[in-house]
Amino acid sequence: MNEKVLFFLRPFTLKNPTTDQQTAFILQQTTTAVECSEIGPTFGNDDLFGHDIMEFISEKVKLYQPDCIVAENECASASLKLRKQKKILLNPTVTTEDLNNVTDFSRQITIAFFDNLHWDDYERFLTAYPHGALNPEDDDLQLLNIGGFIKNILKTGRW
Repeated sequence: MNEKVLFFLRPFTLKNPTTDQQTAFILQQTTTAVECSEIGPTFGNDDLFGHDIMEFISEKVKLYQPDCIVAENECASASLKLRKQKKILLNPTVTTEDLNNVTDFSRQITIAFFDNLHWDDYERFLTAYPHGALNPEDDDLQLLNIGGFIKNILKTGRW
């Protein structure tokens, strides 16, 4: 694809994880990183570790000057605060503060997908942004699950 796209994958946030949880996370993140790296630079848990997520994302956006960013979970929450940047977000936590002073331009260039566990965030998101989708059958929506939608959005440029 011709668009410059940055991917920010979810950081590992489980406290006291089991070996199986760690292994599942590593496998899922590796698979996602391989798929996404065909489209654009991908930043995962190893890149994010020890950094303030918002600062890290802001630095990478300034460095790469992408046409679009795609972000999951905590990275999506931080990315929601970025202005003048096309965004495709997966399960961002949406606060009332995030909905203040949203420009019409930002409303049109921000898309978010939510799973059943983020129903409240989905409803808050829709109060300011028109492009949100809920997948109520899924309790753990991941980037790979909606990869086809994202590729189509990036390919067609239809926001």
